[in-house]
Parts: sequence; structure tokens; C-alpha cells
Amino acid sequence: MELKLPLIVDRHSARHVEMWLPAMPEFRTSGGSAAELRDDLALMVMDTYEHSSALEQAAFALPPHMSLRQVRLDSVARDPKRGRKAELKGMVSVFIEKWPKDDFFVVTPIRLPEARFALASLDSLPDTLARRLGKHLLATRAESLESCVSRHRERLDILEVDVYPSSVLPRLAKRTQHKPRAAPGTREPETPLQKEERRRRRRLTADTLRTVCRNLSHAAQDDTLERCLGREALVRQLVSTFEAREGLAVCLVGPSGAGKTALVHEFTRRLHVAYSKANQRRDVWRVDGNRFIAGMSYVGQWEARAQEMLRELSELGDVLYLDDLASMAFAGQTRQGKTHVAQYMEPALSGPPALRMG
Repeated sequence: MELKLPLIVDRHSARHVEMWLPAMPEFRTSGGSAAELRDDLALMVMDTYEHSSALEQAAFALPPHMSLRQVRLDSVARDPKRGRKAELKGMVSVFIEKWPKDDFFVVTPIRLPEARFALASLDSLPDTLARRLGKHLLATRAESLESCVSRHRERLDILEVDVYPSSVLPRLAKRTQHKPRAAPGTREPETPLQKEERRRRRRLTADTLRTVCRNLSHAAQDDTLERCLGREALVRQLVSTFEAREGLAVCLVGPSGAGKTALVHEFTRRLHVAYSKANQRRDVWRVDGNRFIAGMSYVGQWEARAQEMLRELSELGDVLYLDDLASMAFAGQTRQGKTHVAQYMEPALSGPPALRMG
């Protein structure tokens, strides 16, 4: 089941983005990549939704009519009995939703969701918002709207999450169906749609890949990868080769500054565009030796990390970009043993058919 939720996107700068769900402030995250933040939020929503009751899942709904407005306030709220006042000055963004059978709007200040209120007509939005926020500030003994003012122009987006909803019906015992016995060790083949669905959900929970590697496909979605000029034929050859086969290993050799990294970035961009048109997804993960062994202090830790990373790649069918092969050959060596990361990962270069490494 595909779940769609309203999403607020606030881009503070080119390298800092903040995202959250307007009616659920617990689902909030910030960072440098908008595509990576969407995956993080999708994982948070998926985990919470699938562990919620059927009644609690009703809150995860997309209103048929919704909008995001900015309201400028310039007034003062006073409480003469207690001798307090609160200054209401600044631009406040509100999320407005309406359901078909309701004769009112639900207004939620996106940075102060606890001040949510119902409104009969949007014509009185500025005055009603000022009164509601004024009461809230006086009740909480705040003096200004400093934490509620929008310093940047937020935008409204949609977050899509694949979830398995629970049922309110009692579970019945499954009827045994007499099917011809299959040969031992054989499984029914997956359809392309089932395979893509499984990979999409598994990609959100690939903890080792998300810890060790950098997802270049997120940068491709954010349009922050550098361009490669003058290598059009080589880029097309790489993309067509990886689209046609799985379990493929490609090694790019050249002097420093020849454009190998730019070529990989352009390949990542083209691969993302090609699979997006087919409503599919294949990510490119970048890893080097220094980042791979970071935090490893005990014998066998990096071997377990390598095994788990390769297992996740095999399940996802994604592309692994090994940057600086020399660092992979030196990473993991100790005084007691000469085994290194590159040697440990060598069998995977021609290993399972679902694994593609670049």
C-alpha cells in the first residue's frame, strides 16, 4: 500500500534542508541532502505506521484539500489581569486542510502544531490566527513569536511511503491448499513488480550501506553532482552496459585529474534518470577504504561489516562504486595478518547475479 502524507520542506541554504510533517512534529529531520532526508522520514513513518493500531493509522491520511499559506502578523496580545503581554510580529506559515464533509478548515501553524484550531472561513484567518497565537503565548508565558516565525519560504510537498496496513478483522486460520510439491530448494520466481517493491522497502533499512557508504543517487536527485563534458560516448556506453547486465564489474583507469570521478557522477545522474522513467530505482553507493574501516577497533569487525554490506547490495541490486582501490588494498591490514578489504571483497566482484559493482 502506498501512503501519501503532506510534507513541509524548508531550505535554509544550498547545503541545509529541514523537513517535517505538519500535523506530526515528531517526524522531523534536517541535513544536507533532500533526497536522503525523504528516505529517513519514509523509514520513520513506515516503522511507526506498521506498529500502530488500526485506529491510530487513521491519522496517517492525506487531506483531499490542503494548502500552505504565509500570514503576516503585527499586533500585541495582552492579559490585563496578570499584567502580561506578548508581541505578535512576523511571518507565520500555516498548513490548511479540509475534508469533503466538513464545513470548516483545520489550520495548523507549521512551527507550533499544538496551536491547531478550526476555522469557518479563510477570510478571517489573520485575525483568528493572531488571537489563537496570542492566547497560546500568554498561557506559556512567552513574550514573542521568535520560535514560530518563518525565516525562509517553506513549500508543501508529498511524502510517499510503502506500508503494510493492519486489519481490524480477526485473523482466520489459513486454508491448506494442496499444491504439487516443488523440488527442494526451489522458490516461486518473483515478478518484476514484486522484486522492485521488495528492493524499495529493503533500501530504507540498509543500515550498513547508509553508515559506510555515501549514496550518490541522492546527490543526483538534489542536482549537486558535477557534470562530465566531452565524454558523451563513454557515458552512454557505461549506462547501456549496466542496464543490460547485472553482476558486472567495471574498472576505470587513468591519471589523476583525467575525469574519472566526474564520469562516475554523470553515469549516476543518467542511471537515475533512466530508472526513474521506468518507475524503478537503482542507487549508486560510494565507499573508500578510510571510511569503510572507520570506528573498527576489534578483530573481525570490518569482516562482519563487509559481509553485511555485500549482503545488502545483493538484495538491492544496486551499484557499488569503489573509490581509490589502493586505499581498499591497505585498509584492514594488521601486524598479525595481511588480509585486507579488497582481498576479502574480491569474490563478490564476480559473485551473485543481483550484485553490481562499479
